[in-house]
Amino acid sequence: MMPVTGPYTRTANPIRGVPGGGLPWIITAGNGALKSDGRLLEHVRGLVLADQARFRPRCRAPTRSRSSTPSSAARPSAPPERPPSPTSAPPRFPASTVGNADINATVSLPHPCIAPIVFVASPVFGWFAATGG
Repeated sequence: MMPVTGPYTRTANPIRGVPGGGLPWIITAGNGALKSDGRLLEHVRGLVLADQARFRPRCRAPTRSRSSTPSSAARPSAPPERPPSPTSAPPRFPASTVGNADINATVSLPHPCIAPIVFVASPVFGWFAATGG
């Protein structure tokens, strides 16, 4: 699993139409599996904003940023990209302030589904980490 970084932040370089989160993120570990029947298991550890000196108050010592997203969504994508149907919204899951989350869900997959990517994303701001492809 890779976090959103540099050129993939914001809307400049979306992946399969999904923009990156607004700032760079880092991740300690992330793995999982997406089965052909739509079962999705993901384990995410330490997915937090990357240290950004310009965003920290000057009077505090540098510390690792915390996750600013209390919940995220898992969004599978496979070419050709199709808009999700209204009845198949991506599953939402809680994320801790230190960026830990576990996802155990069943999702709708497009057919055919070749080289899927699973995005850990905000329902509003874009993706923070992705795996697959």
